[in-house]
Amino acid sequence: MDEFTQPQSRLKDVHKLLMSAKAIEGIKHSRMACTDQLKEIIKDAGKSLKSHGESSRSEWSENQNKTESRSKFKEIGRFKTALRILEICITIFRIEQRRERNLVVGMDEDVHEVVSRLITNSENCSTHFIVGMKGIGKSTLAQMVFDHRAIQNHFESKYWVPLTDRADEEKNGKKYLIVLDNLSSAEAWESLKAAFRDSTNGSRILITTRYKSVASNAESSHQLRLRTKDESWSLFRQMVHLPSETSDQPELSPEAGEPPELVARKILKELISLNLVQVVERRPNGKEKTCSFPSALRDLWLRSNASFDQRLAYNADEHDASSTFSHGSGKNLPNVLRSCRNPRSILFFDTREGNKPGEEIGNFLSLGIASGHLLQLQVLDLEHVSRPQLPDTIGKLIHLTYLGLRWTYLEKIPQSIGNLTNLQTLDVKHTYICILPSSIWKLKKLQHLCMNQIYRSQIKHQPSGSSLQNLRTLRGAFVDKDSPLKDSLRRLTNLRKLALAFQLNLSQQIALAESLLKLNQVKALKLKSIDEMGLPQDLKATFLSGLENLSYLYLFGKLENTSINKLPQSLTDNTLSASGLLDDPMPELEKLKKLECLSLYSGSYTGKSMPCSKGGFPQLHVLNFWMLKELEEWNVVQEAMPNLKKLEIRSCNSLKVPGGLGHLKTLSELKLKDMPVKFTAEFEKNKEIIWGDIALSPAIIIDGHSQY
Repeated sequence: MDEFTQPQSRLKDVHKLLMSAKAIEGIKHSRMACTDQLKEIIKDAGKSLKSHGESSRSEWSENQNKTESRSKFKEIGRFKTALRILEICITIFRIEQRRERNLVVGMDEDVHEVVSRLITNSENCSTHFIVGMKGIGKSTLAQMVFDHRAIQNHFESKYWVPLTDRADEEKNGKKYLIVLDNLSSAEAWESLKAAFRDSTNGSRILITTRYKSVASNAESSHQLRLRTKDESWSLFRQMVHLPSETSDQPELSPEAGEPPELVARKILKELISLNLVQVVERRPNGKEKTCSFPSALRDLWLRSNASFDQRLAYNADEHDASSTFSHGSGKNLPNVLRSCRNPRSILFFDTREGNKPGEEIGNFLSLGIASGHLLQLQVLDLEHVSRPQLPDTIGKLIHLTYLGLRWTYLEKIPQSIGNLTNLQTLDVKHTYICILPSSIWKLKKLQHLCMNQIYRSQIKHQPSGSSLQNLRTLRGAFVDKDSPLKDSLRRLTNLRKLALAFQLNLSQQIALAESLLKLNQVKALKLKSIDEMGLPQDLKATFLSGLENLSYLYLFGKLENTSINKLPQSLTDNTLSASGLLDDPMPELEKLKKLECLSLYSGSYTGKSMPCSKGGFPQLHVLNFWMLKELEEWNVVQEAMPNLKKLEIRSCNSLKVPGGLGHLKTLSELKLKDMPVKFTAEFEKNKEIIWGDIALSPAIIIDGHSQY
């Protein structure tokens, strides 16, 4: 029987491959097919072995034995070949399957969103769209949804229709899911509708299209985003070992009579709707945080834009100048203006340390202003340049609209800055500037002022008749009893965003509150009440109900318990930190019907228990608990937070595993960071029980490690 040793060994190898294939998601049906083939081979082998055994017991002539021997070896060769082919097929399929799985990096949230929409309890037949630019992964996402376990369990029958095929199969009244891949126009969908009978058994139609207009009247649509930088890098590293490339956003020109940022937002939304700009990342409230310009369109845009000779990107490292419209290097800065005269914008990319970068750029600015070559400058961005020496003549740049000094560690700016009468944005965050010159008050067109709260930035006394009436954003300002800004705030009536730290007693805070109530257009407000060491002190916040347009609120400081029931109903985003609340804030906070994001940070609540009641937080999408050291119990009842998508619990060292997590049916992501070992061990033990009866459980991330 030695001749059967090799087939037996190969048979074991094939069996191992089949068993390891179990670990690969989506391989189930092909594994079954391979198993069937293996059974057939074994069946044939069994017959041959039986025949071989019988022949060996019979009396055969010498010629007959020779004939049988040749036949036997021929059979063995056939078995070897069949097993080898089967082994190759399994191996290749495992490679292909892994390759397919590489293509879905970063799509977990998209899958969860689409699947949850398809399996929601609705009896009427409904249509759902997946929208995105060509090649972004619409069909891949649809395939993942199509093959998802929750979809398999929910629908009795499924059909995949690559258009332009027709879906004419008989559905026999069963609950079905049909995927129409790559629909090209609204007219095409209108012509296909007749193929689908109206039903009340919960059937669904899922459509992929690159045209947003096709889904404009849809009951439900999912816009597929670009992958983030990290997701792109992970994907490329797996597949082609190349780094991803980010792209710039297109230039936006304001229309006459409208604030530039409003025009920019309108154009951005239009470009997003046309898939010419892709949203890479969104804020918790759903607004765009990071956008990307597709590289192919970017290259075309750069080639067709003839005005880039007026834009200068200066790189200190000549090997780092990757942009096609960059000029200059750290070695020939004085010669830069010869190749780019009268630039409209200059962006410096110079992260060298020491005094030399600041001296070089100071000399460059002095020379350019003196020669007249920089007098048309509109944008000057010196972010991360070490201590640039701003010349006193900077006031001659009268066309300047943007001056970026963030992370420069400057200690002062010239008084002549008050001559920049067209300046709209001044950013001195992360500098050593403690006092801005009084000439700042002359900048009547200034709309955005970012100061440095850490160094208690203040503005010198306001001259009579001066006012920043057009100021829309004020961040990082500090107010104490001697601050001129304390009495000037009430006149900044166009403010939309205000981030303010102060060191005031309660009576002085009452006066400040009266000023803040005059700012009835403020939509985002951040207040920090601190002492001389920067630690939280009492914060008077009962006046906030008077700010009817407020949507974003961040409070740092010790609050009275009654402050919570004075919060405006317009809030969509609320953060509490160091509040020192003794009473559970949830009964009042859950009454905020528009609230979408709630964060309770260190010291905000000092109690031990915090239940969430039925019907509370109807619109809440994001909930964060950070460093609530005294909290021991948090329980969620049925129908509480019916739209919660993301939950993060961080450094809550006394907390037990929350009860009722399974009631959060829409939860797509749960993060547990820096939690005690005992907590995570108990959570791991019970997570199958918590979500056992839920068709779609959330993604679970423990200390940065994702588990599904």
